[in-house]
Amino acid sequence: MALSDEEQMLLKQIEASLAADEPRLVNELNQPMGAPLVRGRLAVGGIVIMVLSIIVLIAGGVVAGLLIVGLLSFVGMMGGAFMLYRALEPLRIARANPLHAQAQKWINR
Repeated sequence: MALSDEEQMLLKQIEASLAADEPRLVNELNQPMGAPLVRGRLAVGGIVIMVLSIIVLIAGGVVAGLLIVGLLSFVGMMGGAFMLYRALEPLRIARANPLHAQAQKWINR
């Protein structure tokens, strides 16, 4: 349903007032949640890196007793966990604040 000219003007005034009063909130609401395909690939990549790092840790670090392999595997696991965290962060924000998700839908229209 379309808004009348008076309603559109009132809405713009409310938006301007919100931007003046709460610039941090407006900035947060304007942040894109990220394309689902990119987030999905990032999550899968993080999981794959973590699993491969665990395999390398067990095979090279524990069995062969090589300290450097163990350290590199640990760094790889942390990198994979960080990738997974970054991929799931927008979903966590949306679950924690349902209004944020609704605002994103309105912004992306």
